[in-house]
Amino acid sequence: MAVIAFVGSFGSGCTALSEILVKGHKYNCVSLDAVWRSEFYQTVGKKPANRVELYDFADEQRMRLGTDYYAKTAFDAYKGSSANLIINDMKHVDEILFAKRKFPKIIIFGVLTEKTDRWERVKAAYKDDRNAFERDDKREQGINDASPYRQSMTKSFAKSNVIIRNVTGAIDAGNPQTEALITTLLDNIAYYSKNPPSESTPAIIDMRGTSSDWKSKWSFGPQRTIALSMSLAAIIGGGIVGMIGYMISPSDAMALTTFTHVGIGVKVGVILSLAGLIAYGELLKYRKSNKPERKAEEDDEERPPKRRKG
Repeated sequence: MAVIAFVGSFGSGCTALSEILVKGHKYNCVSLDAVWRSEFYQTVGKKPANRVELYDFADEQRMRLGTDYYAKTAFDAYKGSSANLIINDMKHVDEILFAKRKFPKIIIFGVLTEKTDRWERVKAAYKDDRNAFERDDKREQGINDASPYRQSMTKSFAKSNVIIRNVTGAIDAGNPQTEALITTLLDNIAYYSKNPPSESTPAIIDMRGTSSDWKSKWSFGPQRTIALSMSLAAIIGGGIVGMIGYMISPSDAMALTTFTHVGIGVKVGVILSLAGLIAYGELLKYRKSNKPERKAEEDDEERPPKRRKG
């Protein structure tokens, strides 16, 4: 059983991650946000009009009942099972500390998303009121707030063992590449559940979400890049040689001389391209053959999964 937590500012993608894992990968989820809203409704008799109302209510509850009150309440409501568990919406550092005491092997994933991307995700809910978004974000981060009862995403995020950089909104249920990203995440969960990094040196997972950030089918590897570059050089070289022939040849042989020199230049360029590719291939073979072999026991060690590169 893996126990993980997603910690991140609103609009960062924590909820989307949790929903995908719950629906498609047999995870259970405990949400502190659901506890806040349920208690608010039971106490006030209506849904909160905005985040300010909800945050004020949660702060009062922490002041009366303890800074880890919501973590205790959420876990008391959780019946427990053998399924993997996600804990979501911990925004006070004492909630995280309580979770770590209850689940010593918990892995805290901090989801880091640029503010501009978070705004794009939530601006419809804010009715394009950027000022309200900035107000709530400042409140959630705990900026210039000395109250021990208020949430502080800045302090909570510092408890992360693994940081997921959700670049350009990669984590989104509507993103066609999300399943590939989830596979990467599941590989990392499996590894870090057995080999947890520390808070002082959190591991990093890069996740990028738009087609411009991913290597497309038109992307060129090193060998294709060399071939393309040398072919262009051949054409340009042939053109230069042809122009020289154009300037020095008699007018009646001008066209013939130009085409002749261009043809020679291109042929020389093609030969150089092929020679370069052969040399490049031989160099790769040489480098691979001269790599020291790993010991058998090293081959059996678990290694962290490859990280998604942008």
